[in-house]
Amino acid sequence: MASNTFERFDLESSQEWKPYIARFRQYMISQKCDQTLYTAHLITAVSNRVYKLMCTLCHPNKPENTEFEALVEIVANHFGPKGSVVAARYEFRKREQRLDENITGFIHQLQLLAQRCEFDDKLEENLRDQLAAGVASDAIRQSLFMEKNLNFTRAKEIALNMEAAANTCKIGKENTIDNKAKINTSSTKSARRSSSRCWRCGRIHDEEPDDCPYLQFKCNICTEKGHLAKMCPQSASKLTPYNTRKREGYVKKRYHTRFSNYFGSDSDSGSEQSEVQVIVRKKNKKRQLRYVKK
Repeated sequence: MASNTFERFDLESSQEWKPYIARFRQYMISQKCDQTLYTAHLITAVSNRVYKLMCTLCHPNKPENTEFEALVEIVANHFGPKGSVVAARYEFRKREQRLDENITGFIHQLQLLAQRCEFDDKLEENLRDQLAAGVASDAIRQSLFMEKNLNFTRAKEIALNMEAAANTCKIGKENTIDNKAKINTSSTKSARRSSSRCWRCGRIHDEEPDDCPYLQFKCNICTEKGHLAKMCPQSASKLTPYNTRKREGYVKKRYHTRFSNYFGSDSDSGSEQSEVQVIVRKKNKKRQLRYVKK
């Protein structure tokens, strides 16, 4: 026999009627109470104010003479009248999967909305239809449309499997893009290295200047190690440009330098200066030297 120790329901409490009744039923079952006594136990479990409310709602009958299920429904209609089923189904029908929502979350929200729709034995059929209609992926929708004898369980399985496969492919593509970016970066660096002329030897090679094969060679001009004579800074400083002009793809540079008896016996003994005109062809990088005696 059940002991009357179940939590009291009062109008001033923050409890809701439906959750309270659900717990009350489980308590009655645990106490192995006869269902014919449910009404009596419920009346003794509520406060005096709630009992007076029951009397008003059941008039002209009395609460103790009312069947348990009927009494529960009468009080439930008073505390929380049912919303419009049409409105609830409208909210259910317009629900679609959001961009930041996965399939599992979308199905869960559909199940919550369906609780107020009174689908009864058509619940899974409506869940299946709305899953196919509201899913964000067109590929998943097409697969559901093509499936014969599709039920809600099978629809969930197809949607979840296709979502997992799509996520796997997305990760693979991202990794491929990252690898291509790394390869392109490496190729760009190699191209930059190969297109730059080494300041030690004047050649184009993949090695950095510090790894140049002529790193230990001694310059014939300054006798310092680390570069060839043609790349020696001192040899370049002997020539001082004083005029530069461009004409038809050529750059003409004139330099002054001193030559002592450069032309031998043919030179004027009173003059030790000569003009050296250097014409640099930019296109084929050939140099022409024209010596003019002054």
